[in-house]
Amino acid sequence: MGIDKQRMWLAFLTAPLLPGLLLSITLNARDGAVTGAIFLGSVVFCHLPSLLFGLPLVLYLESRKKLYMSNLILPGACVGILVFHLFLAYVVDFYGGADHTYTYRFSWFSWLAGGGLGIVITILFSVIAGYPAARMFDRPDRK
Repeated sequence: MGIDKQRMWLAFLTAPLLPGLLLSITLNARDGAVTGAIFLGSVVFCHLPSLLFGLPLVLYLESRKKLYMSNLILPGACVGILVFHLFLAYVVDFYGGADHTYTYRFSWFSWLAGGGLGIVITILFSVIAGYPAARMFDRPDRK
């Protein structure tokens, strides 16, 4: 099973756009500059870890002939949690005001939201790249 490099790079470029798009729509900022800044900031926060963690994982799994969506879900969720926490901590620290009246605390919601976004991005990435969902087991007694 060889991977199509063009589809893989297309997936690496497009799948991490989803959180920025969702965040821009969710916040519904009336100012276009603020929406654009939020979108660009989240894109940077998502593309960098995608390339730092996702690319080596995809290349490793491809070399082992184990590149399936099911093998990418758990690492995708873990990276999603990490990136979500770093993004929220950065945003709260940056926009918390000079007196730092706002503090960022880890919560179950942030774990679920980060993991959920990581899983959704991983599934979107796998679909765009054309990876199979799971390995179809070859049973020796059925040959």
